[in-house]
Amino acid sequence: MSKFYLTKKTSLTGSHSIHKEGCPFLQNADKNIALGEFEFSNDAVWKARMIFHNSKACIFCSKESMAMAAPSYYEWNMFSTS
Repeated sequence: MSKFYLTKKTSLTGSHSIHKEGCPFLQNADKNIALGEFEFSNDAVWKARMIFHNSKACIFCSKESMAMAAPSYYEWNMFSTS
């Protein structure tokens, strides 16, 4: 089980990103919304979408479930404004 976080600020594409603890693109984990611990990132995406409907999982730290989810859940977050 891994801890997941949701960015409060949007990326350049207007979506909020979901990151696993330890992701190099997770900036200021203490300033983001803690979603909790999940076995799969898809579960974190569903919870995040209850907060911000335009939430998407980071393609780098959520690779393990890419085959399980629709491609719209994933986003490159290198240029996040958070």
